[in-house]
Amino acid sequence: MTRPLKARFNEKFIKLGPDECWIWLAAVNSKGYGVIRNEDTMWLAHRVAWVFENGPIPDGLDVLHSCDIPPCVNPGHLFLGTNMDNINDMLKKGRSPKGSNRPNAILTEDDVREIRHAYIPYLVTQQQLADKFGVSRGSIQDIINNQTWRHVD
Repeated sequence: MTRPLKARFNEKFIKLGPDECWIWLAAVNSKGYGVIRNEDTMWLAHRVAWVFENGPIPDGLDVLHSCDIPPCVNPGHLFLGTNMDNINDMLKKGRSPKGSNRPNAILTEDDVREIRHAYIPYLVTQQQLADKFGVSRGSIQDIINNQTWRHVD
């Protein structure tokens, strides 16, 4: 017979002070969030922590981290919010990936510098650069006009 979820959960993290992160030591997913099996389903550990401390999570809400530490399961570091709340929190704290650190990035910062240096209206066209770098002409235009990749000088 399987031991109760709460007993198994409480063995899988280090509980430090009440204001410190309580770090999950067991399995984590690809983004670093703790996971634990509950019957036939894997649950995110911070969501389990929320439920144990506060009760059910209302439909349409996520459990967010104020500490921005994915394996943290300290209920005092968790709060409810929408996906948009999570995005706004990430942007406010400057945690959004930029440039080649974005998972879907095609270009690198060096590519962007080369594009900006190589573009010469009527001699080297945006379409020629788009073809060379495997992106759309609109992407090249945004790079040249500093609408994207603004962190690259």
